[in-house]
Amino acid sequence: MIMASELTQPVTNKWKTKRLKFCLQSPLQYGANEPGESSDPEEPRFIRITDLAENGKLRADTFRSLEYEKAKDFLLEDGDILLARSGATVGKTFMYKNEWGVSCYAGYLIRARLDKTILSPSYASYFLSSRVYWEWVRSIYIQATIQNVSAEKYANLDVPIPPIPEQQSIANFLDKKTKQIDDLIEQKEKLLALLTEKRIAIITQAVTKGLDPKAKMKDSGVEWLGEVPEHWDLRRLRFLAYINPVKSELKEPDDVLVSFVPMEAVGEYGGLTLETEKEISEVYTGYTYFRNNDVVVAKITTCFENGKGALASDLKNGIAFGTTELHVLRGELLESRYLFYLSICDFFRKTGEAWMYGAGGQKRVPEEFLKDLIVPMPPPREQKEIGEWLETRIESFHASQNAIETSIEKLKEYRDALITSAITGQIDVRNT
Repeated sequence: MIMASELTQPVTNKWKTKRLKFCLQSPLQYGANEPGESSDPEEPRFIRITDLAENGKLRADTFRSLEYEKAKDFLLEDGDILLARSGATVGKTFMYKNEWGVSCYAGYLIRARLDKTILSPSYASYFLSSRVYWEWVRSIYIQATIQNVSAEKYANLDVPIPPIPEQQSIANFLDKKTKQIDDLIEQKEKLLALLTEKRIAIITQAVTKGLDPKAKMKDSGVEWLGEVPEHWDLRRLRFLAYINPVKSELKEPDDVLVSFVPMEAVGEYGGLTLETEKEISEVYTGYTYFRNNDVVVAKITTCFENGKGALASDLKNGIAFGTTELHVLRGELLESRYLFYLSICDFFRKTGEAWMYGAGGQKRVPEEFLKDLIVPMPPPREQKEIGEWLETRIESFHASQNAIETSIEKLKEYRDALITSAITGQIDVRNT
């Protein structure tokens, strides 16, 4: 069991501090400025910033390769450290291991090949994930068009250097402790996934089968929908909702403030973050328009599949403009809450995936899908009952989800604090 007291033990030895450039076999080296368009498993893997996962490993779904002649001067050795030098991931690091196979690295990464008689790669890797390191990164950002930390700046990074045996003791200690924490986090993340599955199952059951388990059923004739209550109608969505309302219906003056909603402000399975406001004149052209009680649905692949969407409410002056990667549904014969829950149920999402068009990962769900989708239409009273019932049930799911997410964040904070304490000598791990 990990004890909080481990974070408060006194320093028990004297350490040196060296700049990173004095801990290297060779100077820091930038990677290959190549596009990496190949995916040949027989060629060296071409590691880019986008391949670096949060868990310190390489993503399996982003594999790219580089022909040997272009890769040979940038091949990695076991224990090499890669440092991201620009963009949103600046400061991110990765320790290469031979188990990843023959690999080289791209131009937005910097390779640090350590002198292992001075600095252990495993200890260095923990240092490069510590709060001390990230505070340093933030302190030397170059604020130009993008954030940037050059090889010159990385070379002057101060690194705490205990004796090599103690470095290994620290790494071994942190391997054990962080695994315990990571295992707990993984368990909680699995629980979150199960909660999401259960929530969507309850939503799908309610909006496609109703709340009465004894209701007589009929075959809908729609593959993903299956049976529906016998007294429900089935109609194309275009006859039940106004799809993507036109801006010309606006009567408000151009200087009226409205909510502005980028994609990151759209939640998964409900909710909008309404922090930004703009005048209508600033956003009338080039953005999607919607109002209170409209349902917004992400159209781009990953966002659609992950249930990004919301029932709009509390908009500034009842109006919003936002990302063009949203479809808008305005219920005419469908109650707004029922329509929203319908838009995030499995039936809606699975059917929409089959309609996606476009190349690569940037596929989109077309408006035609919304217009032609055959959906269940309960009587108005049942729509209202289903919406109210789900609203109450989903609130309890959100409460459980928030509690688990808070617990995960606390575990991550503790993990960070433990790493920082170990690599700065605040705890003595030599005999652990």
